[in-house]
Amino acid sequence: MEDITLWNFQGNGERILLVEDEPEVRAFVTSLLTESNYSVFEAANAMEAIEIFDMEGGNFDLAFIDVVLPDKDGIELVEYFQSRNADIPMLLCSGYPDHRSQWSKIQKMGLKFISKPYEIDELLKIIKELIGND
Repeated sequence: MEDITLWNFQGNGERILLVEDEPEVRAFVTSLLTESNYSVFEAANAMEAIEIFDMEGGNFDLAFIDVVLPDKDGIELVEYFQSRNADIPMLLCSGYPDHRSQWSKIQKMGLKFISKPYEIDELLKIIKELIGND
């Protein structure tokens, strides 16, 4: 039954910029999204993400960003991306309970958020909704 559910959230080659500093999480999410027919660009930190974003001319259908990164926080990265392409949907995530300290800013900016650990079908559903290719 789960395969049928996951099939409903398959992509069509949309480009996703994944910014996640935990190597195991980044590898898992990349694998999941690739198998779900998304084209994934991986970054381990904000500086890598900015380099990829700029090199690709901001041509992404979604940016999936961890709030807690070693060199900048995810909100700073969102602001950078939005200043260059305001149309890209953003999805933030965090596994830290203290992400709530930025919760008001996340809400004020109208950003979608998912808590770690997240369910696979929940993540794919949110991505599909944000990309809007139903």
